[in-house]
Amino acid sequence: MGTQEYRMLQQLDREVDWMCKNCKAKIKNLKAENLKLRDEVVALRLENDDLKKMLNDRIINLEKKVECLEKKNININNTWKGNGEGLNQVVEKVLEVVQEEEEKKARINNLVIYEVEESQKEYGKEREDKDKCTEIFEKGVGVKGVSIEC
Repeated sequence: MGTQEYRMLQQLDREVDWMCKNCKAKIKNLKAENLKLRDEVVALRLENDDLKKMLNDRIINLEKKVECLEKKNININNTWKGNGEGLNQVVEKVLEVVQEEEEKKARINNLVIYEVEESQKEYGKEREDKDKCTEIFEKGVGVKGVSIEC
């Protein structure tokens, strides 16, 4: 076989078109599936890029929040380091508020009378001096002919 014949056979080999219908249908289906898979790969890559961007944005936001909180913490620490008395005053004020709330809870079932101040259980004598009911019982109602007997 000569070189010219060899070249002709190679050319024919490349250009041969298979006439088998099954093979053509199979090749067509495989090409269509290949195109679908390529489209899916492109879509997944785009989605992956979007997710990466979103996660990077979240990381940046969280880092900013952490920095802000660290700065606030440093400011708070610096504020209270030299101001121990101020901290004690705040603690005392909070304790007073808590005690007042406890007293109110203890007096929840007390009788409420118009113009009678809410009493504090610690100062019994002071409460009696200001108590309108005690005053009415001691001095009277102030209306002629009306009296309250005990």
